[in-house]
Amino acid sequence: MIRRLNRKRAKWLGSKGAADEGSMVIWLVVAIAAAVIVLLFFYGGYDMIKGLFPSKALTMEAAVQVCKNIGPSFTTTLCDNWKAVTIAGGDQLVNCQYPDIQNKMDLSSQLRCGNTTDYKDYGAQYCMTLFKVNKDYTSELRVNGVLCSSLSCEGLGGSSIASNSSCATGSVERTKGFAGVSGSKCCVTA
Repeated sequence: MIRRLNRKRAKWLGSKGAADEGSMVIWLVVAIAAAVIVLLFFYGGYDMIKGLFPSKALTMEAAVQVCKNIGPSFTTTLCDNWKAVTIAGGDQLVNCQYPDIQNKMDLSSQLRCGNTTDYKDYGAQYCMTLFKVNKDYTSELRVNGVLCSSLSCEGLGGSSIASNSSCATGSVERTKGFAGVSGSKCCVTA
């Protein structure tokens, strides 16, 4: 009888040990997955993951509503809140300074972003920022009506050099995304 109880107990303990081992493996897999996600987030993988799920561009009406919700007293937010909006069948980045949006916001004066009230100037400045860091920068990118790749290297804050030359230390090399690409490259300080 004791032998039978010991066999049952051993059988029960054996299955309990196997269950504990299985749950340990599951927790180990979950911990490794969490660590990978945290590392991706801190080392730029968030942009890669975000790229897998493209966001849909807003309509002009939705963009106007976003700007109205921000309110006129938050000028920096109005200026630096760039949104992808579908305009004339194509997507472009616009801020609240874009004329179709600004005119519907009931502002007492023109919105001043940076040192300009001209939405295209501010769009070109944002093209420059994106060009320097090469983030979300494509040859088709339009910002506040400005086709970024139509700007010269100098207009994007860089300096043109011959394609067989090297950029100065501290500068990064760009070979596309600016006007006048043939036979030259653009050196920008990031």
